[in-house]
Amino acid sequence: MTTNYPTPYKKGNLWYFKYTDGSHERKNMSTGCSKKTDAEKFIRHFIDSLTPYGNSETLREIVKLYTDTDTNPRFADKQATGGQYGHRYASHVTRDAKTLLELSLPMLDLPLHRISRRHVKDAAITIVGSFGKSHKSRNVYKLLKIILSQAADDGLVMVSPSQGLPDIKPETREKTVLPSSQIRKVIESNYFPDEYTRDVFITLVSTGLRRSEFLALTPSQIIGNTLKVDRAFKDDSCKIIGPPKWDKIRILYLPEIAKNALQRIFSEKTYIDLTTKSLAKRLSTVGAHAAELDERWKSLTPHVLRRSLNTMLRLSGLPDVMVSEYMSWEHQVMVQGDMIDVYTKLYAENLKPVANMIDMLLQSGQGEENEKAIDGGFDVGPMFGAVRR
Repeated sequence: MTTNYPTPYKKGNLWYFKYTDGSHERKNMSTGCSKKTDAEKFIRHFIDSLTPYGNSETLREIVKLYTDTDTNPRFADKQATGGQYGHRYASHVTRDAKTLLELSLPMLDLPLHRISRRHVKDAAITIVGSFGKSHKSRNVYKLLKIILSQAADDGLVMVSPSQGLPDIKPETREKTVLPSSQIRKVIESNYFPDEYTRDVFITLVSTGLRRSEFLALTPSQIIGNTLKVDRAFKDDSCKIIGPPKWDKIRILYLPEIAKNALQRIFSEKTYIDLTTKSLAKRLSTVGAHAAELDERWKSLTPHVLRRSLNTMLRLSGLPDVMVSEYMSWEHQVMVQGDMIDVYTKLYAENLKPVANMIDMLLQSGQGEENEKAIDGGFDVGPMFGAVRR
């Protein structure tokens, strides 16, 4: 919140001003200055000395706290109260805080109480000028607003100067989705450097597991025909284990194609023998070969496979609530004009139709038949029959 300083008025050769003291009494005071600019400077210093925010640190000193998880005040608060603020997110905040400090922002060297909304708006312009309308710009600017909001919450300023200001919206880019027909061809191809990579690919595309969830898998999570997704790596070092994203533990009914792949993966080792970098390298190799089918394969990642599975399932005619539960989406989705809660608790056995559909879509022969049925105007789903659209 910007401080509203009194307007000076001239009396004789000197400038005076009126202010309200700590007893809420109005008083007149001389600045002792004959020049208005000097008088205004005197007034600012005097009023700042009366406010509890007058000796507050500069924004730069506050931002520095966010460059280390150990000194991040928001992280400490959330950890103490059980709020959602994981180590992975904290590491992203650390990265964005360092980026913020590297920018030429005049507001960084101002005390918090001197920062105006114009300063925050100018910061947005500088950030977009440096990184374009990207996700990076959105994240860095959003962190700036969070820091100012936290400062207000902690009583360092009365009101955050960023309150109500809109976020930076990244330019929308086409999200890569791979068709099931091509995925089947890749599974049956010789694009893989080894069979282990093929099984990794099959597991990711048939379960929709996030990268962090997949890399943290152990055989103990496989119980009969189900997979309990209750752990994930919380940083790229693959050392810190925690719950999955949104702390949402789920149980998947495994498709046969995924169950078989996991059995082969864990036949020799009881852990996934990959890191984030080696997984990316293997998928990049597969994507480079598969690019002869479609250029989109060059951007192959676990998230692309997850998004592709989601798209295939939604086009298959399965109820959206089942797909949402299987994929573990955090937000609500629109179904026939009504909002449904994706946290509807479905037992793993009730998700078996999803597993069956995945097998139909990804296994040779069955996938082509199912796609023809869908293209012909039918929604095909095991246990639901074929329903004309």
